[in-house]
Amino acid sequence: MSSTSGQNSEAWAKAVLRDNGFRATEGRVRLLRLLQSHGKPVTAEFLTERLGAHLHVANVYRALRALAARDLVHMTRLESGKDSFEFSHGTHHHHVVCTGCGVVEDVHISADSRLNKEAQRESSRFASVEHHALEFFGTCRTCA
Repeated sequence: MSSTSGQNSEAWAKAVLRDNGFRATEGRVRLLRLLQSHGKPVTAEFLTERLGAHLHVANVYRALRALAARDLVHMTRLESGKDSFEFSHGTHHHHVVCTGCGVVEDVHISADSRLNKEAQRESSRFASVEHHALEFFGTCRTCA
């Protein structure tokens, strides 16, 4: 993570944070860089472990929720039942999760807006559906 160029650089993380109204503290910069470099959903506990003494788990959760409110981070709940977080690359996507080994793969499905509209049509109480969370579970080729 010592890269000084590209999307995982410290300068990139500081710019992203500042452009979205955040102070670019050392903890937030390290958190954003770790999320971006990891490339798959991870728990706040996992992130806290990797960040070491720089942030307490409660601070990590607070930072993640603030970043999610600005669409920099997406929160999902995988089969473990724990909230997982990943850096938002600007595209909505879903995950396929292996129930054997836990490997996670991003999948891009073009029916996203249709799913929201269908959910709204099926609902008798909601005026709108803005977004959804959908995860797929199965067995990867290695575990099969």
